[in-house]
Amino acid sequence: MATPDSRPPGPSRRDAVLPKGVVHLAGHVEPEQQMALIRLAQQLGACAKGGFYWCNNEKTKRMMMMNLGRRPDGKCHPQGIPPEFLAVAREASRSASAVDSSIPVLDDPDVCVVNKYTPASRLGMHEDQVSKGLPGLPVVSISLGLSAEFCYRRGWGKRYPVKKITLRSGDVLVFGGKSRSLLHAVPRIHSSVELAGAPTYFNKRREHCAAESSASDHADRGQNKRRKVDAEMRPAVHGDCPLKDAAGTMASVSSASVASTVHSPTVEGTRPVAQHRQPPPSPSPPPKPLVVEEDGRVCLGELQSLDFRLNLNFRKL
Repeated sequence: MATPDSRPPGPSRRDAVLPKGVVHLAGHVEPEQQMALIRLAQQLGACAKGGFYWCNNEKTKRMMMMNLGRRPDGKCHPQGIPPEFLAVAREASRSASAVDSSIPVLDDPDVCVVNKYTPASRLGMHEDQVSKGLPGLPVVSISLGLSAEFCYRRGWGKRYPVKKITLRSGDVLVFGGKSRSLLHAVPRIHSSVELAGAPTYFNKRREHCAAESSASDHADRGQNKRRKVDAEMRPAVHGDCPLKDAAGTMASVSSASVASTVHSPTVEGTRPVAQHRQPPPSPSPPPKPLVVEEDGRVCLGELQSLDFRLNLNFRKL
């Protein structure tokens, strides 16, 4: 992961400054570190005590959760926040504060809620609990796995329209300061097919992916057109192939004789029937793996096989 000094704020970072106090760090977590965080979360979630549990109600539909660190009642959960999680949260908070100075730095988060989604999961509109001592301390949310639609609004009522952005694996969303009480929801989780589709590459310009897709479609259309022409020129070989002789009567030529020669026997006054043999279809190329290119580093292949989404949400009570 790059440090704030090596990644100065600006358009080149692909960071989107949304409302005041909300920062979207796109592709902030490197692919290798994504997989390390996912593996660690899966290990913690598999524990019998303090692991993932189903949370299915009006706000959280078909979703699993895991609580790490402190609880609202002041007690601690069975499992603390791993140092690896804390390091990523602190670094992301500093990077967001460098983009928007109105967001304080979250140096010591003591609450980590891990949400696990499937394509059927939903999270309704809600507000995260605000810190009692410092109400402006931000929430740091790290996205891992499947993409999702993130909706937000500044308050309830028609005067506050609902807006949305797409969060992909490796993205970090930070909201604090005046936007700490931001209402937010996750109404849709993209499927793995959508994740493997265009753009095929994370942190790569969409124009390149569109050009590759257009060239592939053009080649497929050309191949289909050639197959159609060959099919029209190929004579019928099912059963007997009737040919008219010079007197107008029908002469029967067996399909075996047509298939065994390049030109079938001709009758005076008729044109030879050419046999066009279609070449065997070439095997389809294997699907391209999901590749993440950033400074020459290639993403681990496990990212392509993920069928769930993890959200690591950090805050301070």
